[in-house]
Amino acid sequence: MDGVNPVISLTITNEGDKTIDDLITEKNDILAEAVYLSKLEILSQQKIKSNVYQTEAIGNFELNDKALKIKFLEVMILSQQKSYTFAYSNTVDNFNNEFFKFKASLDSFKITPKEDIVKTSTETSTEEGGGCLIATATYGSELSPQVQQLRELRDNQLLQTESGTAFMTTFNDIYYSFSPIIADYERENPYFKEAVKLAITPMISTLSLMENAESESEVLSIGMSVIALNLGMYLGAPAIVIIGIRKKF
Repeated sequence: MDGVNPVISLTITNEGDKTIDDLITEKNDILAEAVYLSKLEILSQQKIKSNVYQTEAIGNFELNDKALKIKFLEVMILSQQKSYTFAYSNTVDNFNNEFFKFKASLDSFKITPKEDIVKTSTETSTEEGGGCLIATATYGSELSPQVQQLRELRDNQLLQTESGTAFMTTFNDIYYSFSPIIADYERENPYFKEAVKLAITPMISTLSLMENAESESEVLSIGMSVIALNLGMYLGAPAIVIIGIRKKF
C-alpha cells in the first residue's frame, strides 16, 4: 500500500540481572495500554526457547479514512545481560511477501560469547521511513502506543502530501545522524532514558493535532502551528522562567 513501508529493526538493551520472565512482564505491561485502547490485537505470545520470546500482533490504524491493519512480529533474545529485540512490521496483506528478509536477519544473528558482539547482515532499520529509534528506546517497544502514533502520523498524514514527504526526507537526514547515539545511550543509562521520556512526551502529545490534517494546506498550516507550539513549550517557557529568576536575584 502506498505510504506504508515495511520496517525491520534491531534494538539492543542492557538488562543487568533481569530474567527473561522479568522482560516478558515488562513488555506485556507496555502492550496492555495499546490493547486496552483497541490499538493493538495480540495474535500470539510464546517462548520459543528458554531465553527467546516472540510476540505477534496487529495494530489498528486509519489511512485516508480507511481502516489499515499493520502486522508486527517481535523476537526478543536475552543473552549475557543484554536483550536483542528483532522487530518486523508491514501491512497484513504484504506481511508474508517481505517476511523472508526478516527471517534472514534473524537466522544470521550471532553473539560472540567473549566479546558480546552482535553480528547481523542487516542495518538497524530498512526501507525508506525507517524506525522511530528514540521513541522505541524510550517507550520500550515498537508496539507501544506512542511509537504507533508516530508511525501513523508519518504514514497517514505526512507521506500523503508533497510538503509532508519533503519534510520527512529532510527530517530523516538530520534525525538518523544523531538518533542512534541517543537511543544507544538510553539503553545504557535508565536515568537518561527517563529524562528523554519526560522531554518528548509533551511533544508527542502535541503531534496528535496533526491527525486532523488531510490536505496539503492543512498539513502546512497545522504543521507550522505544532512547530510554533513546541518552540514556545521547549524554548519560550524556560526563557520566561530564567528571566523571572534573574529579575528576582
